[in-house]
Amino acid sequence: MKVAIPGVAMSDVDAPRPEPNVELARVGALAWSVVVGLLACAAMSVWTVVAELDRARYAARVSKGAMGLDEGRMTSLDHHVATARGTSFAVLLVTAVVFITWHYRMLRRLERSRGELLRHSTGWVIWGWFVPLVNFVRPKQMINDAWRATATTTTPRPRVAARVHVWWALWVLSQVLSAVGTNLPRGRPEDVVKADRISAGGDVITVLAAVLAIAVVVGLSRRESLVPKPLPLSAMPGMMLFNPPPGWPTPQGGWSPPPGWQPDPSWPPAPEGWNFWLPRSERGPAEWSNS
Repeated sequence: MKVAIPGVAMSDVDAPRPEPNVELARVGALAWSVVVGLLACAAMSVWTVVAELDRARYAARVSKGAMGLDEGRMTSLDHHVATARGTSFAVLLVTAVVFITWHYRMLRRLERSRGELLRHSTGWVIWGWFVPLVNFVRPKQMINDAWRATATTTTPRPRVAARVHVWWALWVLSQVLSAVGTNLPRGRPEDVVKADRISAGGDVITVLAAVLAIAVVVGLSRRESLVPKPLPLSAMPGMMLFNPPPGWPTPQGGWSPPPGWQPDPSWPPAPEGWNFWLPRSERGPAEWSNS
């Protein structure tokens, strides 16, 4: 398809277009909500690490005979750890709801434009986190699919960024360590030391995973904002004119997008709520005045 761009020669139109700048792309409000939640999770994990290591240090001194066991002191430390863990879990639960909502909505939008690149239905965005064993694989697969589907080109098969793989590896490791530390026996002071140190290690890794998750969420949100949105192609022939958004080439002679057509990824995204079709009675672009 040849299109005329005012002030630009056809040789310029046919020239390779620069890749869109992902770093300058828009990050949606829901994605920023996920970022806030992840920062809160990281802060809660730091608090939990401090509480666990504080109890581990006290239990270590008791186990080495440096001091006798003070039941009141141990009860206070237990309460501190329980409060930190409970608060951390509550913040994680809220953040998980926001994260899943953001991921679900993004995949629903991608389904309409690049659904052939998504291997699983959007329902797995929710259930993939709750099915045992599957929850170690399926959420990551769907993030991989979203990353590939938001690439500026879908051929050859786009590669998933390393930060996505590292984030998921850290997340899984943190969950394993936390589960091990929580389920170890605590009958003796030395048992408390071992369990708390393992749990603290898992929480430190959780902080790192949260930081990388922020990079993944922001990166995916920016990439998805550059994916051309599917256009409504149901206009009645001869009754409507295609209305290109600002920055798009202006077609000649009442051209309409054929079924399956997608705009060039390097073109700027259409403004929110842009009306792609105008009745012929309404005045369209100047280039159509004689069509």
